[in-house]
This record gives sequence, structure tokens and C-alpha cells, in this order.
Amino acid sequence: GIGGEEDNSITESIVELYKLDRLANHKILTKVIMPREDAVCDVLSKAREMKHRFIHLVGEDHQGKGIERTQFPEPDSLISEDGDFLVYRFTGSPLYEALRTCIESTLIVSNGLLVDTPEKLAFEFIVRVIRWVEDLTRSLTEQRLHEELSAGKIVLPVREAKRLSHLGRFIFDVPDHVRKTLSSHKIYISKHKQSEHLSVLIGKGGSHYCLGGFALRWAVLLFGCLKADLVAFDEWGQRSLDALNSLTSSPQQHESLGSDDNDFLTDEKKSVTF
Repeated sequence: GIGGEEDNSITESIVELYKLDRLANHKILTKVIMPREDAVCDVLSKAREMKHRFIHLVGEDHQGKGIERTQFPEPDSLISEDGDFLVYRFTGSPLYEALRTCIESTLIVSNGLLVDTPEKLAFEFIVRVIRWVEDLTRSLTEQRLHEELSAGKIVLPVREAKRLSHLGRFIFDVPDHVRKTLSSHKIYISKHKQSEHLSVLIGKGGSHYCLGGFALRWAVLLFGCLKADLVAFDEWGQRSLDALNSLTSSPQQHESLGSDDNDFLTDEKKSVTF
């Protein structure tokens, strides 16, 4: 299983829709006018709209172009077998544009809802995950290896890779209340006990081609790829140092091989460049 340590203050502040509905339809309101009646009804209306938008995101199959019915790649590297960064396969798809449109319109509803409902909190989690992917994309930079070249390689600096990995450990630590809301829509996020590898499964009866599931599967995949690349980077660096140290009595000459100032990945091949 997976689940971040619950913040009791957040858990206690969650307002279920049925509780708001009870307040708005309490029989006392047929006899007297309560001072906060309008406010409760307004919150209830916005909470219903938030739930409707959330169901559209995670509980309905997307009907537009770009539905991915192919198997997702294994989370072993950010660089695909054809030499491109996998993140562009996600952000360059028509489905990603539909996802962004859905997120931006739902944010208006979410920001206007002044109480924490299960749907609002789960939506905010999905938004944080997508923002992490956008952060990863912005961290990719072009670097020319030679001045005479008009175009360079797309690289991910190791310093950025480590920052994104550290940030991801918090972002992808799914709170129990979010996991519960997602699972109610047949979207399950789990973590392998030994490898700590995350996976997203859409269960039987769920919407396998919903925009929210599409986003979560890609984001978790990219986070796993980043972690795998960092492990490979560290292992290669240590082995190279061990090999060079066996040939010289001055290990410090090779300390720069492990520097965070070096490039991490390029878009031409699955390798580390120094």
C-alpha cells in the first residue's frame, strides 16, 4: 500500500457533500431564516460543481482525439529507445492539451470553493503532479557541444535531476484521503515495498481513458524513470572512479566526474555525458 502520514488538521477539515446537503435542506430552514443559510447554499452549489468537474476528470472516458490505447513504456529511463525524452511524448500529445484545458477550467471552480471537499483535495493532488511534470519539462535545456553547430543536444542537468527527485518524493507521497477518493473512482496508486516503485492501476469498472488517469500514469512513469536514471548515474560514477583510482595515486584528480555541474542525460542516446 501507499499513503503519506495524514495531517489530522487536513483530515478533520474535509467536508463531505452529503453533510452540506443536510445543512442546506434541514427542516429548521422551513420555519426560520438562518443567518448563514445563503452561505451554506452557495458552498453546496460550488461543491456539487467541483464534484461534477472531478468526475469528468477521473470518471469519464475522454472522447476526443489522442486516446492512448498502447502500453506505457517501462520506467527504466527518461530517454526512450528512439533517443527522445519520454516527457515530450506526454506533453506533445493531443490528450495533454485536452488535459490542460480541463485542469484550467476546473481550477476556477476549485479556487472558488472555500471548504475542503474530497474531490477538491484529490484534484489539487493531480494538479501538483502535473506541475511537477511541467517543472521537469522546463528543466530540459539545449546545450551546444561545439560553437560551429547550429543546434545542440537537449540535456537534463544532474543538479536539476536531483532537485526534481527530491521534490517528487513529497509530491508523489499520496495522502490516505486522496488515495481513498481516487480509489472510489477505480484509480489505484500503489507502491512496491522493496523497490518503492509506484504504479497506477485503473480497475474494472473504472474509466481507462479518463484524462486524470492519463495524467497520473504518465507522471508516475516519468518519476520512476528519473529515479532509475539517477541510480544508473550514481552507479556509473562510482564505477568510473573506482576504475580510475586503480590506475593513479591521485583520486582527487577525478572527483569532478561526480560533479553536479555535469550534464545528466542527452536526447540522443541513453547515456550520461561528462
